[in-house]
Amino acid sequence: MKKICICLLAILSTSAICASAQTKGDMFVGGNLGISTTSFIVEGESSTGLNFNIAPEFGYFVADNLKIGASISYGIESADYATHTLSVLPNIAYYVKVCNNFYYTPGLELGFAAGFTEDISMPGFGLGVNLGSFELRPTEKFGISMNLLSLSYVVLTYNDKDYGVHFNTNAVNFNLGISPSIGVKCYF
Repeated sequence: MKKICICLLAILSTSAICASAQTKGDMFVGGNLGISTTSFIVEGESSTGLNFNIAPEFGYFVADNLKIGASISYGIESADYATHTLSVLPNIAYYVKVCNNFYYTPGLELGFAAGFTEDISMPGFGLGVNLGSFELRPTEKFGISMNLLSLSYVVLTYNDKDYGVHFNTNAVNFNLGISPSIGVKCYF
């Protein structure tokens, strides 16, 4: 009987620690910043580009450790010409406490985007799964987030005004630490 009581007490104290990690009703504002390079070869000609992305975010915990949120993302890619993108990304994530003030935060996001170059517009949508997301909370009101592993599926429609070209593309991206993003969060 004594062993059962000790086990029960250990389970209750562990669940109380985990439940107090991110409590229902907590909110935050923050954002992510991403910088990466791309390089590709098409028909023997190579091109290299620099990508920059900034995404302010708002989040709300609808239940203990379960966050819903949304971000607005702006990105620019410069290769042979500049491509600008604007995205709205509703998202959901679950916070799992790994150790003191460090959380694993896998999540899912659905994005609606529009991209523009000189003469081409690219409306589209995407679905992303963030499998390698983490957050460090050095204080109760401040967090540092990072995403090291993600999988995404993107559908874009290209409309070329000059040549009247219209076609769809599908892309599956798997990022493993090559284009990580880092963000900050202020909780209130």
